[in-house]
Parts: sequence; C-alpha cells; structure tokens
Amino acid sequence: MITFEIFGKNLLGAVAERARALKKETDAKLIEAGRRFSESVGNLSKTKYLSGGSKEVLHVRTGNLRSSIRSRVTPDVSGFTIGWGTSVPYGPIHEYGGIIPARGKKGKSWRMPQRSFLRRPLDEKIGEFKDAVAEIVGDLDKRLFGGL
Repeated sequence: MITFEIFGKNLLGAVAERARALKKETDAKLIEAGRRFSESVGNLSKTKYLSGGSKEVLHVRTGNLRSSIRSRVTPDVSGFTIGWGTSVPYGPIHEYGGIIPARGKKGKSWRMPQRSFLRRPLDEKIGEFKDAVAEIVGDLDKRLFGGL
C-alpha cells in the first residue's frame, strides 16, 4: 500500500476562503481605479488636446468634438473594459489623420494630419493607472497571504 500525504492543505483552504471574501472588494477597487483613470484621460483630452496653441492640437471652433468625448468602464466576465470615444463623425479623421475626398468636379483631395486627442492622453495617464492597479494587487497579496 502506498500512502500520500499532502502538506499545506489547510493553508491552501484558508487562502481560498480569504480569496473568495476579498474578490468582490478587490473587483470594486479595480473598477473604481478604472473609472478614475477613464475620467482623467477624458479630462486631459478636453483640456490639453482639444484646446491650446500648437499645430498638433485641435483648435476649438464649435466645441462639439470636445463636448462629445465620452468614457466608460464596463464590467464583464473577465474583469472590465475601459473605452473612450466620440460620436462626432469627423472625430476619427482628426484622431488618425487621412485623406479628405474632393467635393465636386474640380475639388482636390487633401491629407488631414493626425492630431490624436484620445490616444495621447491615454499614453500620458497609463502609468498612473498601472501604479493604482499595482497598489490594489499588492494590498490584496498582503491581505490574502499575510499572517499565514
């Protein structure tokens, strides 16, 4: 007869129980960090990249594009999704650049330069979001395994 003994089974059970208890709280903290990040990117987009004086910044004419910027945090099965965007039809051509087709018979097509108002603030703020997530995960690690 061969006998196997599993060491740490009680410890593993304690960690699993703590993990179940902390999951809801941790999910809520991560979603809140996502909301703060989302709002921060949207605000930076409006104040720095849709206003200002350089050629790389869009100058406000009507304010429609700036006021149309929306962000959202959507919980899903695997966690949550953060999204930004605009419903203004000319938003994508400013974000990514591209060719503006000619109008009429004698019109000439022209190239719109890329002047990102969504990706640039995302690049500027992503480090802060990573730090917030690292802090939440680090706290979870301490609470999950601390004292065991």
